[in-house]
Amino acid sequence: AKGSHVEMLSMNPSLSITSKAKGVEYSVVAGTRCAVSVKLFDTFGNARPRGKDKVTFIQLASCFESEPVGTEIPLLAVGLGAYEYQGLVVHACSKNGDNVIETSGFIVLVNGQKVREDPMIVDVLPSEVNLDKCIATVTPSGIHSRAGEKFELDVVVRDSWNNLRNRTHDVVELFEYNSVTKQQADRWGEYDVSSSGHGSYRITARHTLARQTYFTYVVNGVSSFTANQVHLLTITPHDVNVGQCVITGEVTSTVGQYISQLISLRDEFGNVLSPQQTAALEISVVNVKVLQADIDPADLKLSSRVSRVDHHPGLIYTHQLISTTEQAVHVALDLTIGSALLQRLNFTFEPDDVDERMCIIENLPRTIVAGEQFAMQIRVRDAFKNGLSGLEPTICLLPKDAAEATAIAKVSGTDLGKGNYVMSSKIYKSFHHFGISIHAGGKIIHSAVIEVLPAKAKAKNCDFECSSECRAHFPVMARILLRDEFGNIAFPDELYFSVEVEGCALQASDVCKFAESGGVFSVTFLPKTSGDVSIKVLVSGELLTVKHVTVRALATWSKEDARDWIVTLGYVEPRLSPVVATLADNFMRQGVTGAKVAGGLLDRGAFHFAFGIEDMQTAQFLANCLSDLSKGPAAPPMYLPWSWKTSGAPGQLVPLGPGDEGYAPVVERFKRTMPAAVVAAVERLESASLYQ
Repeated sequence: AKGSHVEMLSMNPSLSITSKAKGVEYSVVAGTRCAVSVKLFDTFGNARPRGKDKVTFIQLASCFESEPVGTEIPLLAVGLGAYEYQGLVVHACSKNGDNVIETSGFIVLVNGQKVREDPMIVDVLPSEVNLDKCIATVTPSGIHSRAGEKFELDVVVRDSWNNLRNRTHDVVELFEYNSVTKQQADRWGEYDVSSSGHGSYRITARHTLARQTYFTYVVNGVSSFTANQVHLLTITPHDVNVGQCVITGEVTSTVGQYISQLISLRDEFGNVLSPQQTAALEISVVNVKVLQADIDPADLKLSSRVSRVDHHPGLIYTHQLISTTEQAVHVALDLTIGSALLQRLNFTFEPDDVDERMCIIENLPRTIVAGEQFAMQIRVRDAFKNGLSGLEPTICLLPKDAAEATAIAKVSGTDLGKGNYVMSSKIYKSFHHFGISIHAGGKIIHSAVIEVLPAKAKAKNCDFECSSECRAHFPVMARILLRDEFGNIAFPDELYFSVEVEGCALQASDVCKFAESGGVFSVTFLPKTSGDVSIKVLVSGELLTVKHVTVRALATWSKEDARDWIVTLGYVEPRLSPVVATLADNFMRQGVTGAKVAGGLLDRGAFHFAFGIEDMQTAQFLANCLSDLSKGPAAPPMYLPWSWKTSGAPGQLVPLGPGDEGYAPVVERFKRTMPAAVVAAVERLESASLYQ
């Protein structure tokens, strides 16, 4: 055995066994099938007989598959003096702590004796990467980290025989894993890979996007998506960062309704905090201040509540702020997390629509004069008694009857603020009962009935009616309709106008004025001689008209004129009532004219014998009356003017005593026209028609 020859041969023709490293006799790649071959010679160089010797070898470190270390492994005789062991080399050499390769070796024994003292040194190299043998130091629950914080994991790269790839530098990359398509997605952007030199790689990564996802690693561009290569990654949000928090929502609402603000608590990277994180945070509403309002700031009643929002996937808001009040205000408030200011908010609660029940009307007169300006104070409020500003253009006074729309005019309106307004108006048409409504904001806020009195009479709008011709001893009748400057029928007050007559020996005291219904005045005077009479009418100091009336003489009376005169006398003297009708017929039948009266032909006898007046006193009275007509201006004023009459159904009669207003003027007028009359009673007729 002293001449023995030992070799290690590869059984794979494509693989070669090299010996390059210092002290290394053989280098082989794991996974190579190799043979340990020994040839025995005697001292003289002759090959030993087959199978006569016991040849073994001992592995000093794992090298061949399934072969123990430190135990003799026999070689089989394969020929004359030839022995051989065939096996699969699977165990690659490792490195020690000093990064030095710990090579393998074996000792060959022939008949129990070492062939040589030094072992044969073998360097077994790792084979190609096998991803199924690679592992990552990740627990089954995956990696958990907070956004922005670094985390580490190791990737151990091995060959098919679980040998660490400690001889080469492999490229390890990390990618997102799409669990739907079962493929790798985007490559991780922020991570570092460092090699230990022993086949493991330390990966230091940092993610800022909070999410839960899967990732996989790729070695030298090769990927495999088995369970060993796909792992769960959970990035949770970091601590709250007020600079990144988002608050959104409306800032204006109507009183009685809510203003809602959605709050998203986020970390410095914009990640929405988890429910577990928000549970420990308290959001408070503090420093509530009134910026603008119609109330005392101390009386502010603002209700605010912050509540957490139920979490569900995709929701980006964590809290909700609800604020409400019944006061129209503009307020500022602070949202805080602990002692940190989250955001300062300004809210505006605008008044609601006009509520007519809450509006207040002051100084609305019950009686006004047509054309006169009047002002009222109006407070427009909503259902919560908040004043509404800016409604001045919508505030107006309108009639309930749309046909009378032109009777009212808005003169001016002033917005005093806080819902207070002053409106000035005029009404041009007179009404005894005028229904009106006050409008604001498109609603009727008040209704009322007022009395509109006519204004002072104006000459330019008054009407005057009078005949241009009359008969002596017959009253001249003229009527004046008084109107104010707006065309309303004015009050029948004789102080508004005056009448001057001239001619036919008339005096100012001969003119009588009497009020009729509907604003009409009757003016009458009794010319007792023929001629021209000039009538001048002044209304409120302004000239209305000058009218000329021609008076026919008594001698020109026709029989009809005489009949009319006697009928009128019957109205004046009750004693003549039984005979007036017969007497009037006889006047017509016998042709009694003014010439006969002026000639004195109608004496007591004529009335007794010709006209059938049996009572001689009555006949004498009639004769005296007709005789007085011939006296002209000297005739006594004994005839009642025709304008003294009633019309329509009488209303309530109210007795007037000597001390009552109106009693004395009536008695005085009677005495002027009927000096011998005895006034027994004076009654005032109250009829609604007189005021319509």
